[in-house]
Parts: sequence; C-alpha cells; structure tokens
Amino acid sequence: MARAIAAYQEALRFLTPESAPLAYAVTQNNLGVAYRALAALEDRAGNLARAIAAYQEALRFWAPESAPLDYAVTQNNLGTAYHNFAALEDRAGNLARAIAAYQEALRFWTPESVPLAYAMTQNNLGLAYHNLAALEDRAGNLARAIAAYQEALRFWTLESAPLDYAMTQHNLGLAYHNLAARDDRAGNLARAIAAYQEALRFRTPESAPLDYAMTQHNLGFAYRALAELEDRAGNLARAIAAYQEALRFWRRKSAPLAYAMTQHGLGLAHQQAGDLEAACACWRQAERYYRQMGDNERAEEVRRLLQRHCNG
Repeated sequence: MARAIAAYQEALRFLTPESAPLAYAVTQNNLGVAYRALAALEDRAGNLARAIAAYQEALRFWAPESAPLDYAVTQNNLGTAYHNFAALEDRAGNLARAIAAYQEALRFWTPESVPLAYAMTQNNLGLAYHNLAALEDRAGNLARAIAAYQEALRFWTLESAPLDYAMTQHNLGLAYHNLAARDDRAGNLARAIAAYQEALRFRTPESAPLDYAMTQHNLGFAYRALAELEDRAGNLARAIAAYQEALRFWRRKSAPLAYAMTQHGLGLAHQQAGDLEAACACWRQAERYYRQMGDNERAEEVRRLLQRHCNG
C-alpha cells in the first residue's frame, strides 16, 4: 500500500490541475482510497485524515456537471472515510459529514444510472444514521436508517447481490431492534426477527459462516427480548436455539470475543427459562473469554451474575 501511495504521489508531480484536471482528480481519488486502506493497518487517524484531504482535492476538479458518476464515487468514498474517522474523534460531527457526503453522492448515483452503487450508498447512509442514533435524536435517526436500508433493498435484490441483500436485511433487523427500545416494542422486535430470518436465507454457513453466526446471535437477542412480552417459553426456546447455532461458527479460538458475547446471551436466556445450571456454565465461559480478550467491563458484569446466581 505504501508503494501505491508513493506511485500516486509521484504521478501527481506531473498530473497537475492545470495540465490534466480530470486525470489529476482520478489520481487524488485513488490516493484517498490507498490512504483509507492503509488506515486499517497503521496510523488510523493520520491516514484517514490524508484520505479525506485527497478526496476533497479530487472534488475540486471533478465537477458534478462534467463527471457526475466520478463525482459521486468520490463523495461516497469521502463519506466512508468520515464514517470511519467518527470512530476516533468528533463522532457526531464526522457522522454528520459522512451523511452529507452520502446524500451528495445520491444526487448523481441514481437508481436508473447505477442501481447497485445507489443501493450501496443507501446502505452506507443507513449505517451512518444508525450510528448517529446512539448520540442524538435516537428515534428520528433510526427511522432514517430504516428508510435508507429499505431503499437499498429495492435495488440490492436476491438475484443481483444476494450477500449485499442479506447484509442490509441484517442491518435493517438491528435498526428495528434498537427502535423497539423506544417505540412499538413487540412490533419492532417482530420486524427485527423477520429481517434477521430473511438475511439468514442468504447468509449461510457455507457462504459466510461468521456473518451467519452474527445474525444468529442477534436473532437470539431479539427472541430473548420478545420473550419478555409474549410467548415466553416459545421465544426463549427460539433464543436458545439461535445462540447455540451461532456458537457452531463463533468458536473460542477463531472468534473469542464473539464467543463470549454469545455465551453471555445464551446464559441469560437459560436463566430466564429457569435453567440456572446451564446459565452458570455459559457465564463461566463468557467471563473466561471476556477476560482473555481484555473486555474487563463485561467480564465484571458476568462475574456479578455468577456471584448472584451461581455461588461465585
């Protein structure tokens, strides 16, 4: 990646805005992509800031009138860089910038011209609203996330992009699940479960085993929450089955933190179902792997459950 960056920087010594403005913009966009990829490996904040600067420089010369699709590509890339940067600093501000960039991309990436790219950006927009909902206007931003996911699903179809379709169904389920804490709890949990189940038609153990496990885990969580409202025994049995299915693929060695989270949830489901022996066995596994992964806050939460229900 460092070599790619060096090559783009060398090209920019000769591709100037005056002599070749569109080629200059292409190279700045590519430089931004390379910095964003490098950010996953090292100096995350610094490389994301460099990616943002490169995308912004590209946008000075890719006018929407002359190169609308290229302009939209760079706006989408800029949105993703801001979205990633939000995990490091100025969370609300960078999410708002991501949303603005995605919305600008959608002015030119239309369903008619590039339906799959349009769907991708709608999904990205949904994720940004979803994350912003944790900080402000929870119900409003979750509603906006749901609308964006649903719009993406109009064009990410089973036939054209089955795994992307499944990913967006999973995201939709999570948004409904979060909205259930604020509004129409039973209805939104039922919608979450339906979306997770639809995702699992295409997130299979064969095609995407870790994503399959993630959706099974979330399905278990949703059933466990619904059990507090209706069909307690049936929904707890469904929760336990989903958590156990997730554990077939989220294993101790390959995904220890996810394994701990699922054992934690499975233990809670067993507790609610009245099986304390099974609950305690799950919680012991959860505490062990939370601590192994340095998640001491959740390890302490489980330790308190063990002290309260399992004689320490």
